[in-house]
Amino acid sequence: MAKRLTSIHSLLWIALLVLGLSPLLAYGDCEGLNKRWSTTYRPAFKVDLKPRVFGCEDSEKDFVIAQAIDDLYASDDTHNFYVTARRLIHSLEVAPHAKSCEDRVAAYMGDKNKVTICEPFFKLNRVRRAAILFHEASHGRAKDPGHVNCEAGEAKDKKTCDAALNEGYDGSGHNWEVHYVRYLLQTSTDEIVKENSRKYLEFLLTNRINGLNEAAKKNWLN
Repeated sequence: MAKRLTSIHSLLWIALLVLGLSPLLAYGDCEGLNKRWSTTYRPAFKVDLKPRVFGCEDSEKDFVIAQAIDDLYASDDTHNFYVTARRLIHSLEVAPHAKSCEDRVAAYMGDKNKVTICEPFFKLNRVRRAAILFHEASHGRAKDPGHVNCEAGEAKDKKTCDAALNEGYDGSGHNWEVHYVRYLLQTSTDEIVKENSRKYLEFLLTNRINGLNEAAKKNWLN
């Protein structure tokens, strides 16, 4: 009987991972996330959504944003992802029909360090949502170098790349995403998170950072 229960538990756990659900949320942390959202994240980031209890479904915008912030916080043992984002993002709004949300923009940093979340943000996977939130935080710096024209990749000749990849945080938003996603790739024990991190990291290195040769890309993917 014990073996059977163990098998059922294992199958359920695998099913949750296949579906892309967080085992923590699936096993009752929804209440905890609601509490962190209402007492800490929502007021700290001055999110313009009305307070309520969400059900931890991907169709709920407040849940998706809360989860992205929570993921930055959860990764903060040795890195300052959450602390940095909180310092540089002074307010956050959901405005899917804003003019700057056109052309598949997921989010952008505007005046007074306000980040606007656009509709494409909610269609991305969990890794990319947290990474993009961290990306936008980078644009809140007075000395953010900004983006330059891409030398290669899918956005060639468009002003959407970082000039180079830095070991620290001197680069712009895509540099910051690379550091966050690489951290996930190296530390996560969740196979879905690792797979999504590897895919997105490869995309960033190929399409959003100028001046990288294949050897350098391979090194950053390890």
